[in-house]
Amino acid sequence: TGDELLRLVTPRLAGAIRRQDTLARLGGDEFAVLCEQLPSEGAVTAIAGQLRSALEEPIMLGGDEHMVSASIGIAVGTPGSGAAELLRDADAAMYQAKMAGRGGFELFDREMHVRVLDRVRTESALRAALANEEIHLHYQPLVSLRSGEIVGAEALARWRHVDWGSMSPAEFVAVAEDSGLIRQLGAQVMRRAARESAGWQHVPGFARI
Repeated sequence: TGDELLRLVTPRLAGAIRRQDTLARLGGDEFAVLCEQLPSEGAVTAIAGQLRSALEEPIMLGGDEHMVSASIGIAVGTPGSGAAELLRDADAAMYQAKMAGRGGFELFDREMHVRVLDRVRTESALRAALANEEIHLHYQPLVSLRSGEIVGAEALARWRHVDWGSMSPAEFVAVAEDSGLIRQLGAQVMRRAARESAGWQHVPGFARI
């Protein structure tokens, strides 16, 4: 069904661009459009709007109507820009478009470049931290108001980078989710929490954890 969807979507995309533009499928459900000699950035966003409009009509698959949308990232070339650089920048803009809500488009800028580099740097460092089991846990106790005993604890993942210091969980957990590292992070947290809580079972006041 996915292959059939791509087969039906492709001519719609091709019909939304100029004759001299180039449409390519990069893999999976990702496409790229190369538009040469555009007069302005406004012309670029106009084409992005046309591509988005081309997908608004329902698509018939197996006798049923399906609605699809696309998140579009735009990178404008400058003298000396290479293909790899343009694809990287367009991919970064597409990521921002997805974050803002599917079905929109974003134009790449320098601030976005800095954010993307920070994210790539964080993801690379997080991979190394997980491989070296550098993620540690802090515990928030759960106390029974009736007995005053600690009856449980919430395990909170914490990461202290050797050069950057304490990393915000909001920052590295979001990167883990976006990069697919969240399963590895979750499994590591569960193992450590189980191992550490097992050592508390004979400590007074922790018997019910």
